Amino acid sequence: MRVAGEAGVLSTGYADEGTLRRLDLRVGVHGSHLSGLAEAIAVAVTVGLQHGAPAAEYVSVLRLAVDPGSAEPVALDLLTAGAGR
Repeated sequence: MRVAGEAGVLSTGYADEGTLRRLDLRVGVHGSHLSGLAEAIAVAVTVGLQHGAPAAEYVSVLRLAVDPGSAEPVALDLLTAGAGR
């Protein structure tokens, strides 16, 4: 996937019953502002998921910040696809 023109990787972790519980988002060069922001978002989402927040709520709120004209799949689309596991 790509974020602001930078390559990124999204990985997820699930509980035994299949509930999404962990999000890891790596984007850009380590130490860059974009990398730090991606890591902070991933930590915040992970904490919320571990405390019962539904993944769909994150997707609906964070989608507002995504470029709708992008041809690349965005992290939110990948997260939504994985949540139905």
